[in-house]
Amino acid sequence: MPIRDSREGLTSMATQQRFDDAWSDLRTTDASFHQLRDASGWYRPESGWTMLPDPSLFTHSVGINRTDRIIGHFASTRMGISLPFHSSLEHDWLQLLDVAPEVERFHVQPPTLAYRLAGETRHYTADTLVILDGAPTMVEVKYEDDATSSENLARWPAIRDHFAERGFGFKIVTERFVRAEPRLSNVQYLHLFRGWQPDAEFAFAVALALQGGRRIPLGELAAEFERPLHAQQFLLGLVLRRYLRLDLDVPISADSSIWLSPGRPG
Repeated sequence: MPIRDSREGLTSMATQQRFDDAWSDLRTTDASFHQLRDASGWYRPESGWTMLPDPSLFTHSVGINRTDRIIGHFASTRMGISLPFHSSLEHDWLQLLDVAPEVERFHVQPPTLAYRLAGETRHYTADTLVILDGAPTMVEVKYEDDATSSENLARWPAIRDHFAERGFGFKIVTERFVRAEPRLSNVQYLHLFRGWQPDAEFAFAVALALQGGRRIPLGELAAEFERPLHAQQFLLGLVLRRYLRLDLDVPISADSSIWLSPGRPG
């Protein structure tokens, strides 16, 4: 089960089967962000929300610079800052968010929510706040065994409902989605080219070659330049920065078609 949504309580085998059937279309290893969004209600299209949440809707925030559980920091090209992560799975998730063209922006450790469960007040802080097509979704990143534990299955519906009341979606992603191949390997490969930033003349030549919606194989486009190997590295750097696109669900090669992003990333 790559994605866990709390809209149904898993209280019986019959309920489990209905849950599994509903999510069968998300079990493929090539699930895209659009597939996740469209199939699971990942976002509320009527929402015009694009800013950070109103702190008055939440309780205290978790300090993102705490050191007790942080195992590293991820330098986000998209956000222009270094973001802490607390597991290798979170690190992989941040790498995906940094490259995915559908994601407008993302933040780690958003404000904490106070919710009621079994007559008690509890607190919850999502791992990431993701803005997709202008709408906010709180995302929990967990290994599947942990996400489907009895304790977590009992609290997901309450957390989802409280976020919904405040205008936020709520989703759980597990390693089945985060580590789908070849997408993750492609994303990790693209991050190797973060230091390759072409000059304006190169960027203009690329834009000219790809104008009108043209799609050209990566190797063929690179061969148009005096130093093809360097040109290919610059092109992959532009994909990382989302000025260019290629299909991340097939292995990147010289035969990979490349094209201009519909709009310059913000």
